[in-house]
Amino acid sequence: MIDLLDPTNVITRMFNGENYDQLYNYCKDLQNISLSLIYLKNYEETLVYCDKVLEIKPSDTYALKNKIFALENLKKYDDVLKLCEKLLLIDSKDTWALNTMGISLNQLDRHKDAIQYYDTTLVIDPND
Repeated sequence: MIDLLDPTNVITRMFNGENYDQLYNYCKDLQNISLSLIYLKNYEETLVYCDKVLEIKPSDTYALKNKIFALENLKKYDDVLKLCEKLLLIDSKDTWALNTMGISLNQLDRHKDAIQYYDTTLVIDPND
């Protein structure tokens, strides 16, 4: 039996029906669900909802950052690095992504690499 309320099915129906405004609003709701799950410390489920948004819009920075936050809390630092690289492809001056790269590299005992990201952040924003 198909679960009509499963986010994947809802998104597919909206897309196939060319209801793009509804799809956009629904995705914003998915973002709110993922943020709520972060506050509930349900990081695994947060990843599920972030992935639903990223299926539709792979460059959604809000979903990427929520996913990174969840992965950090799950101590999946290699995955954090990959997503930070995606963010930096979107905006090479994203100081949040640069600092997060540094933090994750420190957690992986790659301190010299981390310093490069912190230094880059300070060049972009000396007050950061």
